[in-house]
Amino acid sequence: MMKTASKIVVVVFDGLRPDMVTAESMPHLHAFARKSRWFREARSVFPAMTRVATASIATGAPPAVHGIVGNNFYFPAVTRDFILDTASPEDIALAERVLGAPLVAAETFADRLAANGKSMAVVHAGSAGSAYAINPRAAANGHWTFSVLGEAFTRTPQAVRDVVQRFGPLPPRTLPRLKLSWFCTSQ
Repeated sequence: MMKTASKIVVVVFDGLRPDMVTAESMPHLHAFARKSRWFREARSVFPAMTRVATASIATGAPPAVHGIVGNNFYFPAVTRDFILDTASPEDIALAERVLGAPLVAAETFADRLAANGKSMAVVHAGSAGSAYAINPRAAANGHWTFSVLGEAFTRTPQAVRDVVQRFGPLPPRTLPRLKLSWFCTSQ
């Protein structure tokens, strides 16, 4: 009889090379990786940009299918006045209004989960675009997406309010984003 998991955790580290994860430099992540399924031969799509790769992870499809072809790109069907910035919640909202549909055109893993009565939660320390690309229909699917950048950077702002109520105020948005990452992983 095949055993099924009731919960699965997927962890993605954008831009972190596997050779950087050593017992000396990152002991906790190294220990986590040793106990986990680690796809050492995984490679990104082209172009290898954050929101392009995130949408490909979410959909299992290449950029030509899911529609995110760059972190920033010219999209005359949405606007001819400026380059669409997929990190910007305002630009994502504009694209959805003009298109009348999500900017990520393909069905996502989260959509499949929702269709089968399952849920997905996302804890995100990156841009609004990446949190969006991993589950563009989070609110419609009844899912939970927390962004450490705040309510404006998620489709489910109640998730941010819930986390702040439970764990305290969000850290300041400073570079490098170490405090933001620590907040997401230490709670």
